[in-house]
Amino acid sequence: MSKNVKKIVITLFALIMTIGLASGFIAPIKASADTNNFTVKVEYVDADGAEIAPSDILTDYHYVSTPKDIPGYKLREIPHNATGNITDTGIIVRYIYDKTIDVRYVDETGKDLLPVVEIINSEAAVLETISDYTFVKKDISIDGLHIIFRYKKNISTIPDFGKPNQVTVNYLDENKTPIAPSLYLSGLFNEAYNVPMKKIKGYTLLKYDSEILGVFTESPQTINIIYQKKAPEQAPSMEPLPDPTVPESPQVEKSKIETTEKRTTSKVKIAPKALKLTKVEQKKQETKDSLPKTGDSSVNLLITCLGIIAISCGVYLLVQQSQKRRRKE
Repeated sequence: MSKNVKKIVITLFALIMTIGLASGFIAPIKASADTNNFTVKVEYVDADGAEIAPSDILTDYHYVSTPKDIPGYKLREIPHNATGNITDTGIIVRYIYDKTIDVRYVDETGKDLLPVVEIINSEAAVLETISDYTFVKKDISIDGLHIIFRYKKNISTIPDFGKPNQVTVNYLDENKTPIAPSLYLSGLFNEAYNVPMKKIKGYTLLKYDSEILGVFTESPQTINIIYQKKAPEQAPSMEPLPDPTVPESPQVEKSKIETTEKRTTSKVKIAPKALKLTKVEQKKQETKDSLPKTGDSSVNLLITCLGIIAISCGVYLLVQQSQKRRRKE
């Protein structure tokens, strides 16, 4: 048989075998686990070579191995002999895994804010920026396999314009002790308020906070108004007044009065009517002089003056009458 004929026969045989294997008419040749080691062993190990999952044995002539999902581990890479044909020397396919570190992003209640991320190197843990949240701290487990980023929710800084807000006004003394009931003002955000001043008995206003005029804010406010206790009033002294001094009535020397009377009687004849009048005036004067003292110096002085005037008038009338009589004679 010529060389060309042999080539044609081999080519046709290979073509028939390929078509038969592809269509399933011809079963693939399987290697048995015998002493010839016509098998493929698939191992699953960690970085130190320790087995972390059961091994698999493949017997197909054309084998295909697959990796496994092993909790807590991540496949490092696909081995170069993951697929191939069995040989008479035996084949080992080794899948190497690295222990994984899970990274979580949680809020204050422990709720996950992002999906859990698995990494191999702890340095690969990334601090993520999460909207409406602020990072608080980073926790790492003792074995180093768990990293937790903790966040807290941001408090809205936008005030609620429809919510009433309150201002508390305290009325205190210098020792910060309340001396009157507190006053509570309420209003909507940005509305104006005016704190009234109280008049408190026994106290005077000392000082107050500058916010007595202002607007309501999103948070409660407290205003203190300080008063000072008044000093006690001193009662007026009740010293007794001295008794008023009454000046004594002016006295005329008796000798002078008697001399004047003698001279008048020797030269002038007094009519009985005039004499009676004089006696009446004298009686009135004696009555006035005998009145009890009232303690009022001005009244006594007035009475004394009136008495002197009355006496003078009487003497004057007597002199005038005596002169008229002489002229008639």
